[in-house]
Amino acid sequence: MTGQRVLAVDSHAQDWKGLSDALAADGGPEILHVPSASAVSSRWLELARPRVALVDVTLPGPAVVALMSMLGRQWPPVPVVALCDGIDDARISFAISAGARACLDRHVSPDQLIHTIREVSSGGFPLARELATRPSLICQLVSELQYRLRADESQGAATAAGPCPLTERELAILQMVADGKANKETAVTLDIAERTVKNHLANIFGKLAARGRAHAVRLAMENRWICTGLPHEALGRTVEPGVAA
Repeated sequence: MTGQRVLAVDSHAQDWKGLSDALAADGGPEILHVPSASAVSSRWLELARPRVALVDVTLPGPAVVALMSMLGRQWPPVPVVALCDGIDDARISFAISAGARACLDRHVSPDQLIHTIREVSSGGFPLARELATRPSLICQLVSELQYRLRADESQGAATAAGPCPLTERELAILQMVADGKANKETAVTLDIAERTVKNHLANIFGKLAARGRAHAVRLAMENRWICTGLPHEALGRTVEPGVAA
């Protein structure tokens, strides 16, 4: 990442000075440190053109939420690594909802931080791996999405279901992901091998251009292909002609 810039929005200036000096000596990216989210404007981003943004979300407020939304609206969008004091479901849920691609403890080693910066700058989505180990968190995210979808429906903003490119089996597996089932539980329920579940998920991600489990579930729910709390047969989906189970 030589010659590229990384935006660091965090009140702990001394932490970033040491890392910035170390990276500069090694030919790494330049760290642009800003002490608060409210100090970053759309015009500032256009001039600075950071490749990645590191944002402290330990105490998220309106300014942090607004900044992460602004970063996503840039062209190209600026991928965000959320930093916080300790990782738990609540912080991961906030990071995903706010559009972050990774969530790290702000005290991680410089090597781990640089590895994550490089991964997200090349299109990676480390939070997808985190979700794979926390299936219950997907249930929480689905509940939040359902709430938003119901709000849209009440305001007349709901969209009609689009044609579904997934097979019946793929829909069944994605439904189980939305219900918080781990791959092993899904395999037992469907009486198939866990490797087969993983292969189906890879196919689902490819067909939907999804970055991971949560993204695939969100896309399917927004199109009304799946809905938690209902049996798979009652989902009212529209499968494309010629798509077999």
